[in-house]
Amino acid sequence: MMEYWNNGKTKERKNGTTRQSSNIPSLQYSVFILSFHRSIIPIFQCSVLLCYWLVNSCDLWDKQSMERKNINRGFKRLRVWQDAVSLYVFACEIFSSFPFELKKVVANAIDAAHSISRNISEGYCRRSIKEYLNHLNIALGSCGEFHSCYESFKQAGQITEVDLEKLDQLHYKVENELLRLIKSLQKKQTSGDWEDRIKTE
Repeated sequence: MMEYWNNGKTKERKNGTTRQSSNIPSLQYSVFILSFHRSIIPIFQCSVLLCYWLVNSCDLWDKQSMERKNINRGFKRLRVWQDAVSLYVFACEIFSSFPFELKKVVANAIDAAHSISRNISEGYCRRSIKEYLNHLNIALGSCGEFHSCYESFKQAGQITEVDLEKLDQLHYKVENELLRLIKSLQKKQTSGDWEDRIKTE
């Protein structure tokens, strides 16, 4: 007599004939279920641990990327640079709806706004105070250019009074911060309180 599995049932062969039985051996079935659970639970646990590791790895990557700083990126701590970037973003939001025939004018206005933060950062990254002041003066010139742009847009009826007021408030803030920074550096230049070389630990 020989027994074997077939869809949860057993068959018995005896004297060349086959007889099918619906009685499942309870002990063998229990062993099978227990073995199955023992194999699935570790897989599930590994999956949970893997998901946990991936989430923490992403958080660690974000934290590390936020901590990427050196002496050359110190300009990002300057309030005037941060506000200049915000001014550029706001200018893009307002001017992006202009019609196609004014795209060239809009591009020049946006470039003038962007030039402010670009020159602040480039001047900061040059160790010479003379070059730093030169780029800050260029940024100040871009401030004047951008002011002329949005004032002319208002007079032409291309932006609203509300947008003009928001732009002018932020622009005025950037302009004054830039003037104060230039004045401070000019004092350091006069007193000689400035090191052109990069400090080493």
